[in-house]
Amino acid sequence: PAEARPVLDLAAVAGADVPVGLLAACSSADYDRVLDGVDALLEARLLESTDPDHVRFPHDLVRDAVLASVTPPRRARLPEQIAGALLTLDADPERIAFHFRLAGARCATEAARGANRAGASALRRGAWASAQRQFTHAHELSTDVDGRCVALVGLGRAQRALGRVAEAGATLRTAIALARAHQLGDRAAEVTLALVGGGGRGVA
Repeated sequence: PAEARPVLDLAAVAGADVPVGLLAACSSADYDRVLDGVDALLEARLLESTDPDHVRFPHDLVRDAVLASVTPPRRARLPEQIAGALLTLDADPERIAFHFRLAGARCATEAARGANRAGASALRRGAWASAQRQFTHAHELSTDVDGRCVALVGLGRAQRALGRVAEAGATLRTAIALARAHQLGDRAAEVTLALVGGGGRGVA
């Protein structure tokens, strides 16, 4: 069916294990037509079902071949489409941020905000290395001062929890200088609390 190829392209860009609901959320076709496309791809053994709600490629080589056949304009558009659908599905913040980054420069603002959200989520879970990675992305991508301050505070907290105390102190001092230079009183207060209120390794 006509829906099969768009579904295949979406699945290739979306990742290794793809929720069928995500494919439907990305499509302009109705759910049943998307399922028709999925069924055709399963029958052709281009996809396989891991459970009733997820599909994957049977081998990485198949996925690589599909990705190589997607035209550059479409491949540039799909990550933004996937990230937007993931937002509506309340998906993992790190996955959302990843696809916004894949979308490139036109989604840099969304990617930065997504990375800050993913970093905050990682801090709440105690996933310090993941938080450090996400806040680093956010700092690199943020074009506004407030976003950079948020990223630096989170990065400093993650570094401290990882036992990198000297780096954490330097990061937080950079954040407070930036906040004060741009008269961001609330952010300056937040950084001050982070500087005086934190612990050592394992405590953000």
